Order: sequence, then structure tokens, then C-alpha cells
Amino acid sequence: TLWAFGEEGKAVEFSLKGEPLQQVQWKEIIQPSGVTWDNHGVMYIADELGDAIYRKVQGDVKLWSSEVRAPKGICFYGNAFYTVQEGDDRLVVLNSSGKVKEIYPLPVRQTTKRNRYGGLVCKNGKLYIPATLSNYIYVLNARGEKLKEIGGYGSGPGEFTALVSLFQDDEGNLYTTEHY
Repeated sequence: TLWAFGEEGKAVEFSLKGEPLQQVQWKEIIQPSGVTWDNHGVMYIADELGDAIYRKVQGDVKLWSSEVRAPKGICFYGNAFYTVQEGDDRLVVLNSSGKVKEIYPLPVRQTTKRNRYGGLVCKNGKLYIPATLSNYIYVLNARGEKLKEIGGYGSGPGEFTALVSLFQDDEGNLYTTEHY
């Protein structure tokens, strides 16, 4: 299924055909910034403005971690969760209990303004992190080391003019969204 999140904890679950299955409102969540599932199918939701990560348990959400300030996106790989601590450009690795395991500085290009990040995808042992102001997608390993950069500013193939977010489908294809 697909989930769409709005402000103030509003969420809608859709079938892959686009049919709404359920609509919920979790009052605990202020501004969702990412969602992932662990290898048991449990959903985790990063709340950027609430400085928290929630875990969906039997239809309700419960606070899982409050150790990351402004978590932007979340993904699960191996036995760890990854999120970006926006504002100081750090990749934070959490263990299965929601405790900080490692913190790595993000090896990103500096811009005149503070970088913003949209979404976070774990795929084949790599982390894909879109930086919206520099218009690059950074590909990192699980230790936060940069493997490569994708994109840059422009309107040609593989370039972005206003990168917003990054998503992955069930087949592992990556998709970006941009402002126009």
C-alpha cells in the first residue's frame, strides 16, 4: 500500500491502484517527514517538527524515539534505522530500540543557505539523500561515506531545478519530485 501524510498527523492509506483504504489522524504527529517499515512490517514515522519518531502499533502510534532533533526522512536497512538530523547536516543511525547508535557528518556541498533534505531511501546497502538547495542526491554507504553525487542544478537529463523529495517503488526504482 501507499501512505500520504499531511500536517497535524493526517494520513491516508491507498491501494496500489490509488483507491483510499483508510484515513486516520494521529494527533501526536505534527509534521511527518518520512516513513519506513522494518523487516517485520512495522511502520515508523519521522516527525520533523515534533523532534520525534513514532512507531505504528495496532492502528495507534506510540513515541519510539525522541533522540533526533528535526528528523528528516527515515529508512531501515540491515538492523538499523537511518535519518537526517536537519540543521546540522548529520546522518543519525538508530538501533532497534530507537537509541542513537552512530552519528556521521553528511558529506554534502555547502550552499549559501542551510541545506534542506527531502525523503531518504535505503536501497541495496546504499542511502540516497536528496539535498534540496544544492539539487544533488547524495549516495552514501551505511557509515555515511559518500559514494557518489547524482544531479546538480539544471534542466538537462539528470539535473534538477528545484529538487524536493525522493521515493522508491516496490521494484526499487527511484523517483524525484520538484517544485515548478
